[in-house]
Amino acid sequence: MNLDDLKSTYQQADVPTKDGDTLRAMTKLRQNPTFRRLRRRMYIQAAALLAFAIIAYPALDGYEKPWWAQLVMMGTLALYFIHELWGLIKLTPMGGAKTSLVQGLERTQHVVRVRAASTWVVSLLYGIGLMVFFGSTIEWNQTKVLGMAIMLVGIGVAAYQNAKHLRQQEKQISASIAELLA
Repeated sequence: MNLDDLKSTYQQADVPTKDGDTLRAMTKLRQNPTFRRLRRRMYIQAAALLAFAIIAYPALDGYEKPWWAQLVMMGTLALYFIHELWGLIKLTPMGGAKTSLVQGLERTQHVVRVRAASTWVVSLLYGIGLMVFFGSTIEWNQTKVLGMAIMLVGIGVAAYQNAKHLRQQEKQISASIAELLA
C-alpha cells in the first residue's frame, strides 16, 4: 500500500474531525488526573511544612532548644521544602509547540522517577532532624528511647509509602505513554 492509497482510505473513513480547541484540551498535561493529584499532594506537603515552620516551631518553644538542634531541624525543614518546590517547578506542564505529548509525558515520568528516589532520602533526613530537635532537651530513659525508635520506624514507613505512591504515579504515566504509542 502506497501513501496515496493510505491517504485515500483515511479520507474515506467516517471519522469525525475535531477542532483545534478539542485537540488542545485532549493533549493538555494539566488535564491528566495523575498529574493533578501529584501536584495537589506536593502543594499540600509544601503548605504543611511552611505552616509547621511558622506556627508549630514557636508553639513548641523551638527557640529554647540548643542552637545545633535548631540548625539541624531548620536545615532539614529547608531541604524538604526546597525538594517540594523543585518538584513543583519540574512538574510544570510540557512547554512549547515543539514538544509532543509523548515527550512531555516521558519528561514527567523521569521527574517522578527521580522524585521517588529522592523523596525517600529527604523524608528520612527530615524525620531524623525532627527527632534530633525534640530529643535534644529531654531526659532519656528506656521509655523515651523506645518512643523515639517507634517514631523512627513510623517516619521510615511514611517515607516508604510516599515513595511507593510516586512509583505508582510513574507506572500510570508509563501506561499513558504506552497507550499513546500503541
